[in-house]
Amino acid sequence: MQVSDAMSTEVRSCHPDEPLLEVAARLSASGGDCFVVVESAEAPALVGMLTLRDVARALSDDASPFEALEVENVMSRAVHACRADEPLWEAAEAMRAPGIRHLPVLGDDRHVVGVVSLTDLARAAVSSPRGGAVVLSPTAVCEILIAADERR
Repeated sequence: MQVSDAMSTEVRSCHPDEPLLEVAARLSASGGDCFVVVESAEAPALVGMLTLRDVARALSDDASPFEALEVENVMSRAVHACRADEPLWEAAEAMRAPGIRHLPVLGDDRHVVGVVSLTDLARAAVSSPRGGAVVLSPTAVCEILIAADERR
């Protein structure tokens, strides 16, 4: 199974120069827990990730007024990513080491085409295996979840 078989193509995104207050409201309303940060709508090249944790840290930081912050002030810049055509188990391994819950998926042009999440991995692990081959074990998904929780 490839990443493209499990990923979500509904990419929630924002731009680095957007006011954090507005993006935080959109993030909350979306029911998600992260946005992919892209250069622009016309050039959706990955530049970072914004998570609920990033927003919470910004709220608790007394250094700058929350209303004055832009996404680029709090987003994660060192972002791991994968390709749509790579095996799902490789994406799972890329998520395990740093303990991340969402991995942006890049197309041939290096633009964001999707996101694979820990939930997507869990769905793949419990779905019927293709041709009898185990794509991703439930144990592997649990290990990634533990790594993500230990990162907190």
